[in-house]
Amino acid sequence: FFHLIHAKERISDIGRLLSVRDTIGARKHAEALLKDMQTVSDGSRMMIVSMCLDLLLSAFQVLNTLVPGRRVSDDIGALSFLSRNKSIEDILVYTGQVFNSIADKVDSDSSPVSILVQKARQLVETHLSEGITIRRIADRLEVSTNYLQAIFRQETGLSMHQYIISTRVEQAKKLLVTTSKPVYEISSDVGYKDKDYFAKVFSSATGLTPQEYRKQLS
Repeated sequence: FFHLIHAKERISDIGRLLSVRDTIGARKHAEALLKDMQTVSDGSRMMIVSMCLDLLLSAFQVLNTLVPGRRVSDDIGALSFLSRNKSIEDILVYTGQVFNSIADKVDSDSSPVSILVQKARQLVETHLSEGITIRRIADRLEVSTNYLQAIFRQETGLSMHQYIISTRVEQAKKLLVTTSKPVYEISSDVGYKDKDYFAKVFSSATGLTPQEYRKQLS
């Protein structure tokens, strides 16, 4: 099931992940988005091209911010391919290849601190349903909680606590739109055992209850 409005939100999320050098998360979400696009009929080719352009433009903008002095002409050449008469499969494969090359460039420009923060983000995503804590993440990365929280805020502008909540809410939004799971199951899937507390956190972040959000985007 492919939803245009939700796709734009996902592209925005991917750009945000890339901007804080979370290339693992960005690659994972970009791959999932491109896979979902495969379900769209050939009659929607223009929409697919538009979404792929948006994804790559967002990624190139982030790359140009993180790695100043690059040749923008290379970006134009990469984007022009999408406007040619290619099949949807060719477009999606090419988009994935270009996106991964952008992520590679971000990786090569990353410092050891950035890589540590990237690993912390990946642990949050991987263990989201398990009630992941900052202490457990720090232990896995073999650093102190104080050091982890300090460099995380320095790199992202968010506290670890804020990031964990934001990641849970974003995953819940995706599940509400792309699945028919009841709210209590989604609550558990994103790490909240108390569905009422989950609803409170979700409403605080989005201004809508989970049910209202699902109805609005379905």
